[in-house]
Amino acid sequence: MKLRKAKKALFNLDKPLFAIVLAWILFGFLIFTSASLGLSAKSTALLSSVLLKQSITLVISFVVMLLVARSKFQSLIKISPYLYAFGILFTLLTFVPGLAFSSGGAHRWINVAGYSVQPAEFMKFTTILFAVYIFIKYKKQIPSVKSLLLPAAVLLPPALVLLAQPDTSTVLVMSFGVGLIYFLFGAPYKNLLIAVFAVVLALLVLVTVHPYVKKRIMTFINPAQDKLGAGYQINQSLIAIGSGGIFGKGFGQGVQKFGYLPEPVGDSIFATLAEEFGLFGALVFVVILSLFVLRALKLALLSRTLAASSVIITLAFTIFIQAFINMAAMTAIMPLTGLTLPLMSLGGSSVLSTLMAIGVIFSAARGVKLS
Repeated sequence: MKLRKAKKALFNLDKPLFAIVLAWILFGFLIFTSASLGLSAKSTALLSSVLLKQSITLVISFVVMLLVARSKFQSLIKISPYLYAFGILFTLLTFVPGLAFSSGGAHRWINVAGYSVQPAEFMKFTTILFAVYIFIKYKKQIPSVKSLLLPAAVLLPPALVLLAQPDTSTVLVMSFGVGLIYFLFGAPYKNLLIAVFAVVLALLVLVTVHPYVKKRIMTFINPAQDKLGAGYQINQSLIAIGSGGIFGKGFGQGVQKFGYLPEPVGDSIFATLAEEFGLFGALVFVVILSLFVLRALKLALLSRTLAASSVIITLAFTIFIQAFINMAAMTAIMPLTGLTLPLMSLGGSSVLSTLMAIGVIFSAARGVKLS
């Protein structure tokens, strides 16, 4: 009986979107496996361990996605204040001595049973759900200028925690998500312009307060200035992408991952993809990502409520924006950010939070009939 119910819940998911997500996971793991072969130069055991860990993470995260997809969307919105509070408290653990650890001067991770966890990944989508909860509650106030206090109130607590780590890129992605929901709920253009101005002003302040932000911007402007220092990653990334050509060097045949390209299975995995699978492989990923967003938009347009449609659109575009920023950074279109490539880069927190967010999309889209 339980098996029959599970099958029924699975088949109630939007099949085209499910197929796109499944293709994304499989393609991502193929690229991850190819990029991981560079670890064999250090240790075969390390390679096996990383592949096994990523495989287990994907399976567990996929099951969690299905469980979230079976949840009632209205219930997820109702408990969003608790999820939001948990997300902030969880992220605050990155400042607890003995539990947290830092890398590159940033305090973004904690140790949980031998695994490194980045709480900020989960706070991104819990903040978006909470924003929907707040905008529903105060919907009548949105046309007024005073409604600018709503997105500010939602963003300020998690933003302060993240900027203390520091993690500016996650704050920007989260701000985009909350701003998009504010727009979808009918915020006047005047309010949106004020919000954009406030974000730009905040960025200028961050450049002053956090020197690493200024350093990344200067490296972006002139990556050749310090090829062996601040500009090393972007220069190695461009070498990898450029050497891939149209069809790439082939599965596992890339050179840059062998000690040249920093984080070839992490932040820089798109460069590894372009080197080994070329422009064609990069376009395959872009097509999968585009199909995901387009399908989500179709589902959102036919959703029964504004809350459901706004969550579908916002979560889909937030995932897309994170992927775009990662690819743009690797191709020197934007400054380096440290954001992972969703469902492709090494990182259990990123994989789990992304598939949980996709589970919420499935939940919000339940009942939509679209061929």
